[in-house]
Amino acid sequence: MASRPIVSWIPAVFQTMLPFTAMKRRSSEVNPLFRLPTLAREPGRLPGWFQASPTAMRYLQLLTPLDWAALPQRSPSHPAHEQVISWATFAAACLVKLEEGCSTMPRLRRFLLEHPPLIWLLGFPLQPARTTWGFDPEASLPTARHLTRLLRTCPNGALQTLLDSSVRAIQKELVELDVVLGDTISLDTKHILAWVKENNPKAYVSDRFDKSRQPKGDPDCKLGCKRRHNRPV
Repeated sequence: MASRPIVSWIPAVFQTMLPFTAMKRRSSEVNPLFRLPTLAREPGRLPGWFQASPTAMRYLQLLTPLDWAALPQRSPSHPAHEQVISWATFAAACLVKLEEGCSTMPRLRRFLLEHPPLIWLLGFPLQPARTTWGFDPEASLPTARHLTRLLRTCPNGALQTLLDSSVRAIQKELVELDVVLGDTISLDTKHILAWVKENNPKAYVSDRFDKSRQPKGDPDCKLGCKRRHNRPV
């Protein structure tokens, strides 16, 4: 230290701290979920590492139509050591879980760690670090146990708000296609076999398929048949 005055180290120390100070300023910005329409219209404003991730760009388009700002905010009462995860962030993470087929929260967490740009996009509280993304993915994500706890405590109203937003997004797309909502419906039916001897291939029944003979075992039973397959003949 005597051969190099400590004052000469100050510029180097300041340069080392720059990524951390810049990251702190970014962490105080609005949740990226609330700015998705703007980011989707102007992808050039996204960080380069985000644009380089096809998965992150795909989820940008997938999540943009929903009104994330309408979701209620979390109660400010929480333990000091707990990361404050907004309901919007948690709901968006659950959509990623469903889209990727992650059956458990540990698998969802592993998928997010494999795609750090998604951690930024979903609005998790970022922990600064000298990495490609400017934050530490491992430290920025809550534990799988905490994600499971959020699933148990998430208010139904938050999910209903998201459902209403998805219905409005579907309505908007239908209007653009000149489709009137409710004008066309789709139904899926499945035959129900009655518990009667006529449906028992081992029982001998004369005129098994005679419509005029009502099965005694079920007064509501009606004769019907189903093709072996759904392919047109």
